[in-house]
Amino acid sequence: MLVRTSLLFFLLITTLIGHALSKCCCIDYEAMQPTEKVTREPPKPDTRTTQSSSDTEDFSGPRVYNTREEYLKGHNYYRRLIRDGRKTSQPRSANLYDLVWNNTLERKAYEMSLRCTFNHEETGENIYAGTSLSLDPLKEWFDEQSKYSYKPIDPSDFYLYGHYTQMVWAETTSVGCWRNQCGYLTFPGGSPMYNAYYTVCKYYPPGNYFGRLPYKRI
Repeated sequence: MLVRTSLLFFLLITTLIGHALSKCCCIDYEAMQPTEKVTREPPKPDTRTTQSSSDTEDFSGPRVYNTREEYLKGHNYYRRLIRDGRKTSQPRSANLYDLVWNNTLERKAYEMSLRCTFNHEETGENIYAGTSLSLDPLKEWFDEQSKYSYKPIDPSDFYLYGHYTQMVWAETTSVGCWRNQCGYLTFPGGSPMYNAYYTVCKYYPPGNYFGRLPYKRI
């Protein structure tokens, strides 16, 4: 009787474990999650006479990004312009919040930049290349807003503004970037660029879904 009871218990546990494993997904979504807590609420107005450098620092002019903090501040600076309706002709956003840094995305951007091939590899990424560090990739991407009227993403003209809309995609919560100097940067179907600075930024969750708006307007 004891042996039979033990056998039944073993079979029950085995069945439960097998059932649980059958529901597991092979994709490691946890590895793609932000490394910091996402800011879900817009910052409250600061009534003091001074503000933090991240609030007052002006990223509108061309600049060189050398650190994670600078890439992150730059992205959040431009997202706040849309959220607050400053220095833009685009409508204000009702649901655009700050991004956080994602180490997994940084690693993917690093690996992609080392391939020195100027070509998109997946959704949720922005790329830029130039022979001078004075060329600001974030500003170039954001300035595509001049070619975009607030409307659902259209595949027929998406190439004109897709970098901008990814930067301000409301459902995106994290970013990771890397810049690599390529002695020989290849372009599919075009001439190579020599001694090029190749910048790659990855975003999660990715944006730019056709037929959808980048954010909700006020």
